[in-house]
Amino acid sequence: MDLPPPLLDLRPLVPQGGIARARLAEERKAWRKNHPHGFVAKPETLPDGSVNLMVWRCTIPGKQGGWKPAITVTQILVGVQNLLNQPNFASLAQGTLVTF
Repeated sequence: MDLPPPLLDLRPLVPQGGIARARLAEERKAWRKNHPHGFVAKPETLPDGSVNLMVWRCTIPGKQGGWKPAITVTQILVGVQNLLNQPNFASLAQGTLVTF
């Protein structure tokens, strides 16, 4: 399967230290055991075969052509932040989030 170019490049944000890499390795292990059907998140594989946990290629399932360019990544991230900061306890869609 051909993956798109990296969507999440953490290299400029994180020092080359081991704390971030250890955390990302744990997250990857958990993701490989249990992730939503159809979603793909893989770290970059370097030419020598090693894995670069600071660059990820991700795919989110959806209808072909379903993305509307009027919605920006910033709007999505701010929307998620709003859901986390101000959960709607009456919404069944947020039930798992609220009890989590």
